[in-house]
Amino acid sequence: MSASTVRTHENGAAGTHTTVLFDPADSSVVRVRDRRPGPGAEVAVAGPRDLWAGIERAHRLWLDLSRPRREWFTIRATPETQVVSFRTPGAQQYTWTP
Repeated sequence: MSASTVRTHENGAAGTHTTVLFDPADSSVVRVRDRRPGPGAEVAVAGPRDLWAGIERAHRLWLDLSRPRREWFTIRATPETQVVSFRTPGAQQYTWTP
């Protein structure tokens, strides 16, 4: 995703949720909607970039790192940049920038 990506969220009937990510820079879009009945979600991707692929990679890494809690991450934001970091108990450093 990029800094121009916009997220919208809607609570639908029967407790369903829909999240849409849209990047006006290139018109890439992803829609994630609860699958009813049952667990899971439907993901629809359109445009020149797959906005969902980065989220899938991040989720796999989170699982590989034994599901670190959100308070274990640090966020540094300035007018020029945004950085998210995580240091494992073994002192390995992970850093993400947009």
